[in-house]
Amino acid sequence: GPAADAAGATVLLKMDIEGFESPALRGLTGVMDAAAGLVGLIEFDIDYIRWAGQEPEDYLGWLRERFLTYRLADTKRRRLAPVATLADIPFLHGTGRQHHDLALVLKGTRDDWLAPGWSC
Repeated sequence: GPAADAAGATVLLKMDIEGFESPALRGLTGVMDAAAGLVGLIEFDIDYIRWAGQEPEDYLGWLRERFLTYRLADTKRRRLAPVATLADIPFLHGTGRQHHDLALVLKGTRDDWLAPGWSC
């Protein structure tokens, strides 16, 4: 199965499933336990998360228990910024809606996961 395939490997994932990232990630706990590391990008949209039946604060807390959590802060300077609270997630320009892609790094993943020239 998927957990056996991930054993000892570094897993890369991308999720954009309109607020249902939380149950999908929770379904990957066996893969996360078996993998040597995991790096991923997920969509984090507060409205979609609530629509999917989860409180954004609870979901972010669950993410932070398992992952180092970042957002793209500056593409020109190649910098990621840590996300510790909902206040760290920017609003879409002119919309009043908090939405951003987050970079997740499973705790315990090797330190060399970030591309050369990038910082966080």
